[in-house]
Amino acid sequence: PAGTPEPVMARLEAACERAVKTESFIEGMKRVAQPILYRNRADFAAFSRAESEKFRSLIEASGLRSAE
Repeated sequence: PAGTPEPVMARLEAACERAVKTESFIEGMKRVAQPILYRNRADFAAFSRAESEKFRSLIEASGLRSAE
C-alpha cells in the first residue's frame, strides 16, 4: 500500500525473491505449466508502466469509450 515504509518494502521484496527460488515453488509452477517470471519492484514498475501504455494506446486506437 502507498506509504509503506521502505524497510518493510525491501523486506517483502527479498522474501518474495527467496520464495520463488524454493524447490516447492518451482515444482508447483512446473505442475501447472507456468513459467517463473519474478520481477523486483523496479522491474515490475517498469513492466506495469509499459503494459499500461500499450493497452492505453490500443484502447484509444479502437475508439472504445468509458460507459461513465
